[in-house]
Amino acid sequence: MILVIDANPFIAGFLRNSTSRQIILSEKILLYSPDWLIDEFERNEYELMERFLDSARFFETKKVLFKFVKIVPKQEYSKYMEEASKLIKHTKDVPYFALALSLNCPIWSDEKSFKQQSKVKVLSTEELVKLLKFS
Repeated sequence: MILVIDANPFIAGFLRNSTSRQIILSEKILLYSPDWLIDEFERNEYELMERFLDSARFFETKKVLFKFVKIVPKQEYSKYMEEASKLIKHTKDVPYFALALSLNCPIWSDEKSFKQQSKVKVLSTEELVKLLKFS
């Protein structure tokens, strides 16, 4: 299954050994994200680093988890930006929708506002657990 991962489940998986991390590391899915994910992550990096016992563990976790997400440059989904901007209110979320439109796949997000449109399928973590038969 191909999915576009939103920043929220990625960061949830980054911060703790959780269901989100289990999904990120799963061989049952291929995760893609717009290059915007890196910007969002770096903007919060210092705050995220403070939640780790040591910086080496932080950087190792970052390295491992980013290996499981293919980062797609904006030029590969930019022609869908206008259409995506009509689907979602927050400008910061437009790249996720544009990439999902480009790849013709769902978005993994727990943002309730993402489901207020009907063009792109949005799967919550809970829905993915059931779909992928995780326990």
